[in-house]
Amino acid sequence: MASLFPTVALPYPQTQETITEDTVFGRNVSLDYEQAEFVLSPTGRQYKLDETNSWVEWCVKAMATPRYKHLIYSDSYGSEFHTLIGKSYTHEAAESEIRRMTKECLLADERTANVDNFQFEWIDDGVMFACRIVNVRGESANIGGKVVL
Repeated sequence: MASLFPTVALPYPQTQETITEDTVFGRNVSLDYEQAEFVLSPTGRQYKLDETNSWVEWCVKAMATPRYKHLIYSDSYGSEFHTLIGKSYTHEAAESEIRRMTKECLLADERTANVDNFQFEWIDDGVMFACRIVNVRGESANIGGKVVL
């Protein structure tokens, strides 16, 4: 029977060098979320993104996808912003939850190294937010979202 308390150290957390060398970024096509369509070139072809922009696109899509709603995705994919609807949190508490949920959503991907520099703007029906994402290669981008409360 295997020991319940192994004495061998597990290879976690990995070093930055290991993650950078072994991490595959891949390529993707661009999506227009407002129109719910692929972005097309003037000739009607799908616009292909480079590796960094594909990762940014993944981050935006992961935040826009409710966690546990679609069976095709694993339990670690998506956000839980929808759980904030109808809660009577203070602005500080809601901002704290949005920070936590965003980091949990985006750091689930091995390509994402950090999520920081959150900015919030409160509007009538919720809050708009922006944050900076950094990948394991040190490349960064700013993304945002809206949470209806």
